[in-house]
Amino acid sequence: MSKFFNFINKNKFILFLYTCFLGLAICIATLKFQCSPFWANSSHSDVWVYSVTGNSWAHGIIPYKDIFEVKGPAFYFLWLVFSWINPWSMTAPYIALIVIYFLTCIVSFLLSKIWLSEKLSFMSTVIFLSALYFFDSINEGNTASWTVEEISVLPILYFIYLVCRELKFAEIEDKSVKAKYWIVNGLGFSFIAWSKYQILGSYLGVFIAILILCVLKKITWQRFRKVVLLNIASFIVISGLIIAYFISVNGLNALVNCYFFNKTDRINSNVFPSEIYNAFEFIYRAFITSSPLYFAFTVVFILSLSVNKFANNMYKDLKLIIILGFAFTIICESLFIRWGQNRIIMFCFIIFGVIWLLKCLSNYAKMIIKTPFIVIICLAIFCQFSISFLHNITHYRTAFYKSSPMTQINNSFV
Repeated sequence: MSKFFNFINKNKFILFLYTCFLGLAICIATLKFQCSPFWANSSHSDVWVYSVTGNSWAHGIIPYKDIFEVKGPAFYFLWLVFSWINPWSMTAPYIALIVIYFLTCIVSFLLSKIWLSEKLSFMSTVIFLSALYFFDSINEGNTASWTVEEISVLPILYFIYLVCRELKFAEIEDKSVKAKYWIVNGLGFSFIAWSKYQILGSYLGVFIAILILCVLKKITWQRFRKVVLLNIASFIVISGLIIAYFISVNGLNALVNCYFFNKTDRINSNVFPSEIYNAFEFIYRAFITSSPLYFAFTVVFILSLSVNKFANNMYKDLKLIIILGFAFTIICESLFIRWGQNRIIMFCFIIFGVIWLLKCLSNYAKMIIKTPFIVIICLAIFCQFSISFLHNITHYRTAFYKSSPMTQINNSFV
């Protein structure tokens, strides 16, 4: 018993962090997921399509071959697992969301901790995650959840964290990222590639930036070849398993036609000038007109890269990686199929703006690193997001469910 209490005393802050992150994950999952216990009698179509596909697959009905779908098999494999755990139940997806958000909190904290203290990293995580996951809900009342975009934030942030850590500690061999972590990253890359390849823009931008830095001899190819090679190796292994399975069930042609060819047919087919205009309009609405708060986040992010004194001290060679990763993410998410949840991926890089701002404030205001102050600020920020979210989403759901066909159908059986 004494060893237990000694462990508690030595790890008070870590336990505090994990408790807060778990609480934040539960809050986000409960409020965002329409089929969570917080919301009753949800008829959100997309979630039930995922569930139908996963449960059908468990009963021998092969996706793409027997059911038309355009999302990738890796995404529906998760729903197949959920159907094995508890068929037609939303409990497993709800718990999975909590785990994903919890891990996202930890990765966000570790990324912030490269530049900030533990206390400021905690503050950065709460600000960033609250903003990111409630972004598409504050003004629009959109609670669409379990989208590929939302769960892809975790592997994208993890990839950014590994690259930042590798570059930041490039001269210290003991702190170099081990191969096993790059293999895990490769699995995340493969999941996105076989779920919704449009989201791979962030990976593409970072890989191109690494190649440019290697050509400019800012970094050595030997140091980063494992980044590319291990991602490719993981992708080949996962792709081989997926292809082998669909060959065995005689569904490979259907997979290729649905996931690659029919998916591209859904891409907006306007003429080129019009498509460019629509893309810029989407970006303008996402970053400028959607909310003054997110416009402020965007301005802070741009400042973090443009103010040379701070940017050069903080980022150095990472600056090119951040810029290209952000740029390619915007291109891929705005030029192709444009859904509201695309903005979640576009805002992944905004965490650098939050880190930069807290870094600047900590240099001039020591009070910001005191624990009570951090807790109060984080609670205030989270409450602001959640209250705005609940106000808008309750109004939206009330208006939506009164007029939705599903509600009218349900009422006809009462």
